[in-house]
Amino acid sequence: MLSGFLRLIPILMLAGIAGLIGESFLGDELGWLIALLIVVISLFIAYVNQSRLDVFVRGAGISHLFGFGSSWSEIFFRLQRIITGLRKDIEHVERQYRRFIEAFQASPNGIVMLDDQDQIEWCNAIAEQFLSIQFKRDVLQRIHYIVRRPEFVQYITGRKYDEPVVLEKMGSNSSRILLLQAFPFSENRRLVLIQDITDLSKAEAMRRDFVANVSHEMRTPLTVMMGFLETVQTLDLPAEQKAQYLEMMMDQGKRMKNLVEDLLTLANLEANSQPAPLNSISMSYLMSLIKNDAYALSQGKHALNMNLNTSCNL
Repeated sequence: MLSGFLRLIPILMLAGIAGLIGESFLGDELGWLIALLIVVISLFIAYVNQSRLDVFVRGAGISHLFGFGSSWSEIFFRLQRIITGLRKDIEHVERQYRRFIEAFQASPNGIVMLDDQDQIEWCNAIAEQFLSIQFKRDVLQRIHYIVRRPEFVQYITGRKYDEPVVLEKMGSNSSRILLLQAFPFSENRRLVLIQDITDLSKAEAMRRDFVANVSHEMRTPLTVMMGFLETVQTLDLPAEQKAQYLEMMMDQGKRMKNLVEDLLTLANLEANSQPAPLNSISMSYLMSLIKNDAYALSQGKHALNMNLNTSCNL
C-alpha cells in the first residue's frame, strides 16, 4: 500500500507542475484539465505495465514482457536478458543431464542410485533386468523391500561396502550370478554397481574341473612309472623285459609331457589378449597328434583306426 502511494508521488508532482504552468498560460480550467489528463494517462500506463508483469509472473511467456514508457521498457528489457540467460543455463544443464543418463543407460553394468533411506532414486535398464525392478513402479521404494536376499539386506543396511556381495540365481529366470558393490557419495547417498559374472563363474568352475581332471590324468602315468621303476629296481629282470618296461615308461613320460604342453598352451592362450596369428595347420600332422594322444589314453586297450581322405589344411 505504502509502496504504491510512493510510486504516485512523482506522477502527482508532475501533474501539479503541469497544472501550474497550464494555469499561467491557458487559464485555470484548461491548465488543471491537462494536469488531470497527465495523471490519468500515467496511471493507465502503470496499470497496463503492472498487469503485464503480473501475467508473466503467473506463468505467461516472455513475449508478454514489453511495456510503455522508457523506465518500464528498461525494466522489461533487463528482465528479458536475465530470463534468456537463465533459460540458456537450464537448457545446458538439461543437455548435460541427458548425456549422463544416456551414458549410464549404455553401460553394460547395472546402476542404481539410492538416497540416505535406501530408496531407489534412479536405475538404468540393465539394473531393472538384473534385479527385476520396474523403475516407474518402484521409484522411492526401499531396495531391500524388492531384493529380499538376506546377504544383500545385511550388506546394504550394514553400511560396510569395502567388499562386494555375490548374489546367485538372480534375474527373471534365476540363472544369473551378480556381483554388487555400493559406493557412497554426497549426502549419504549410494551408487550400487551390478556386474553379471555368470560367464566368469562358469569359466572358473570349468577351470577347477579341468585342473582336477589334469591332476587325475597325471597321477595315473606317475603311478605307472613309479611301479615300473620299483619293479626294475627290486627284481632281476631279463634284458628284454627291462626294455619293455622302459618303453612303457617312455610312453607314460610322453603322455605327461603332452599334458604339460597342453597346460602351457592354455596358459599362453589365456594370458594373451591378442588374436592368434593365422597360420596354416597340416591336417595330417594334427591327426597324428590326436592319434598319439588317443593311444596314450587307451593304453593299448582299444583298437583305433583313423583315416584322412583329404590333403587340405586349415
